[in-house]
Amino acid sequence: VDWEQKLVINIILNRESELFLFYLTKFWKIADKPRCCNAQPF
Repeated sequence: VDWEQKLVINIILNRESELFLFYLTKFWKIADKPRCCNAQPF
């Protein structure tokens, strides 16, 4: 599996945890433009 599939798997497995929001926000900022330059996951 490539890194994207691993990321998706990790997100699914950790969707109940704070890591989910952290990785989702981090990945979203990398994959797409940040919705707000000062936005923070927490």
